[in-house]
Amino acid sequence: MWVRIQLVNGQSQKPASDHYYWPPELGTDGFGLGETRDDLRNYFEISADYIIQAALAEMYKSNRIDKEKWREQQAGLDINIEKSIRLNVSLLKINEKKVLETVLMIKSRLHAAIADEKPLQCVGVMNAYHARMAAATGFKALYLSGGGVAAGSCGIPDLGITTMDDVLTDLRRITAVTGLPVLVDIDTGWGSAFNINRGIRAVEQAGAAAVHIEDQVQQKRCGHRPNKAIVTKTEMVDRIKAAVDARRDDAFGIMARTDALANEGLPATIDRLGACVEAGADMVFPEAVTELKQYRELAAAVSVPVLANITEFGSTPLFTTRQLLEVDVSIALYPLSAFRSANQAALNTFRAIRRDGGQKTVMDTMQTREELYDFLNYHAYEQKLDELFTNPPYSDE
Repeated sequence: MWVRIQLVNGQSQKPASDHYYWPPELGTDGFGLGETRDDLRNYFEISADYIIQAALAEMYKSNRIDKEKWREQQAGLDINIEKSIRLNVSLLKINEKKVLETVLMIKSRLHAAIADEKPLQCVGVMNAYHARMAAATGFKALYLSGGGVAAGSCGIPDLGITTMDDVLTDLRRITAVTGLPVLVDIDTGWGSAFNINRGIRAVEQAGAAAVHIEDQVQQKRCGHRPNKAIVTKTEMVDRIKAAVDARRDDAFGIMARTDALANEGLPATIDRLGACVEAGADMVFPEAVTELKQYRELAAAVSVPVLANITEFGSTPLFTTRQLLEVDVSIALYPLSAFRSANQAALNTFRAIRRDGGQKTVMDTMQTREELYDFLNYHAYEQKLDELFTNPPYSDE
């Protein structure tokens, strides 16, 4: 990935919107550029990965670089992030690991959640009510599964049959009731570069924080099923480029998912994901990983957050968050856990009613009316109605 730090007449315009995450431990002073982060923004117009910003923060914080010298050397230059960090870390004798872990700018709400919890537990929700329950339970990020939309909302297999509108319908309902960042599965992007462009803009407008796009052929299969086929690395990179080009806001996350591990092995997977990062992907998603050490190698090879898909009954063991943290995984995804549990509960209820002529034998497994109301904040709505209507609605008085 390449970035540009550009100086405009010695000073730049502030970003149009606030997508900065400022770790409290860094404080607001000692950076050599002023007392607040707004002062820092006044010096540079920044469109960059958060890693380069971490390096800048550490340099200014340690007072080991002269502001004017830095401006003279870096203003208006294209910089390779990894090369720049390693070069400057070497020159300044700053601990490289500390630099890489110091996050100054986070480009999306999902990145902010990652900074707050590692690995970030991202849980799949099938509808707006499940989104409310997940938020109330303490989850900090949500996921909308393409396979879940297919099975749950459309009643069809996850074989590339669903459309963009199917996903958007569910997404809009979820983002309408929660402010949590939502990662959305857009499969292969629903077609060519123009379809990807249209899809990214529509999903972004519908309130998602990020998407993942994959490298399977259009006639795709579930990532944990046999006989998957993937496109060439070049075509996948083109998909990422199209997605990055389409987003209106740089804060919108683009995650590259690959199914190459099953067909081509780990080295090819690392090479493919590295190319996607160079093309602009903010995060990566290696599918159907079978060993923890594979995550470790992947995380070491890329400079962006790595997602682990901890889906049940698939190729990947059910690793714990502690295990994933040890191999530097940033996101632990549980795409259909609640969906599967809800489906089994529903099936048990259907069978009981049919078998017993009533539901008494499964009442103890049901959510109560009050519990339902609590997650909906139902009574607050009733109180609002009472405030708005002094007299009962439709009263003749």
